[in-house]
Amino acid sequence: MKQAEEKYKIRKISYLFQTLEKEWERSGRTVTKRKLNQDALDMFSEYYVRKVKEYETEQDNIKNKTIQKMVKEIKEMSILLRITQKICTKSKTHTIKDYIIIELDKEERNCLENIIGSED
Repeated sequence: MKQAEEKYKIRKISYLFQTLEKEWERSGRTVTKRKLNQDALDMFSEYYVRKVKEYETEQDNIKNKTIQKMVKEIKEMSILLRITQKICTKSKTHTIKDYIIIELDKEERNCLENIIGSED
């Protein structure tokens, strides 16, 4: 009986995480447009690669994490992925200019500003 309860709890938690990930995959209402030159793109790329490696490494220690920490990490990775998708989409269509302009929601804007600084 106890095993059945544990499996049920695990399924509910798994469903919760899947639902959160789906919600976080969607961008919110656009609050700003950001112009990114090659230096900014390089900075973001380096940060993204480092965060993915850290995330993968930390998955080995998943038993030591609290649910709050896991949720925070998943949300952060989802925001980074949304920004990356926008950069890739714009980069494919804007090959002539030495910069791209992407639309960002509030979370994406805050995340990007933490990585490459605010636009002056």
